[in-house]
Amino acid sequence: MKILIVNYEFPPLGGGAAAQTRLLAREFAARGHRTLVITAHYRGMPLYQMCDGCGVLRIPCFRRRKESSCPVQMALFLIMAALPYSLVVWRYRPDIVLSFFLLPTALLGLLSKLIFRIPYIVSLRGGDVHSFLVDELAGWFRHLKPLARLTGRNASQLVAVSHDLAAMTREVFPEFSPLVVQNAVPLPRLTEAPTAESTTLLFVGRLSFEKNLPLALEALAQTPPQRRLEIIGDGPLRSQLEEMTQRLNLSDRVRFHGWQSREYVHAWMQRADFLLLLSKVEGMSMAGLEAYSYGLPIIGSLSPGMRDFVIPGKTGYQVNTDTVDELVALLNELPDCPEETARLRESCRLHIREHHSIDVAAERYLALMAEVIEGEKDR
Repeated sequence: MKILIVNYEFPPLGGGAAAQTRLLAREFAARGHRTLVITAHYRGMPLYQMCDGCGVLRIPCFRRRKESSCPVQMALFLIMAALPYSLVVWRYRPDIVLSFFLLPTALLGLLSKLIFRIPYIVSLRGGDVHSFLVDELAGWFRHLKPLARLTGRNASQLVAVSHDLAAMTREVFPEFSPLVVQNAVPLPRLTEAPTAESTTLLFVGRLSFEKNLPLALEALAQTPPQRRLEIIGDGPLRSQLEEMTQRLNLSDRVRFHGWQSREYVHAWMQRADFLLLLSKVEGMSMAGLEAYSYGLPIIGSLSPGMRDFVIPGKTGYQVNTDTVDELVALLNELPDCPEETARLRESCRLHIREHHSIDVAAERYLALMAEVIEGEKDR
């Protein structure tokens, strides 16, 4: 097959959806499928490069930050990409387009379907279903709901990354029936051991409202000094979180690392004891899956997208995040037992092997693409 993947974020830009895009593109190429990715450009990066066996074309769109993109920049990507995307489709002639996000990128899939009659599949990530959002993007997408409905109706198939997201998509768009293909990761070889002198909590992601980090700081202030928090990421709440850290006298227990490479993140996932995922909503956390792959258990919330993600006592613990009380109690009672820690770590890696294998996810996407292409031939 000739596969065209469209996502306005691709590593080193973006977060979980970007990482999943790269993993799937690599798997498609490794199986002999010609794969091309169209994404956003960022200063200092090549306009075109080969990455893991697939081509990556980056469209200049004045992106200002690696870790996040505002609605205006998403719109700019769409506008700036429309012509080069159409030229690439005309020359490359893909058999199918895989679009990450219902908006804005699926509009490019709709464009190529209308002009070139090429089918497209949409991977729903959570940030493209407005009721799944809790920040300023929710208002934007609420107004763009008719456009989202248009791209969804014309897609050959919608794919959600979790059962929670599929259910919420059906609530927002009753006419949609998304399949579920959960995010997946490879199982890496471990090269480092956790720190022994303290309990290290790790957060990886965008420092934004929905990640609920103020709750983590408030809880940490009520725990023994051996509990430490490493924060890797950046975002609009960073200055507020740094001020809160100082106000709670946590400066010697909390470190802000900023935006870092995947290698840096993975090294910390091996050193830490728990990943904090206290999000108000999640589609299917790539940071969480990567943590599991490195044997790092999760302390997670009970919010949509998280309820079935953490298996209490097996891959971590869950707490009610309506108040700080349960988190404080858990952090104060974390077992200081090497045997229990080793059991949790092995359970996390086994969970990835059995439920989130990148090989299985890639094969499911490829089978779906082949089915869609064959169905188009019969029309």
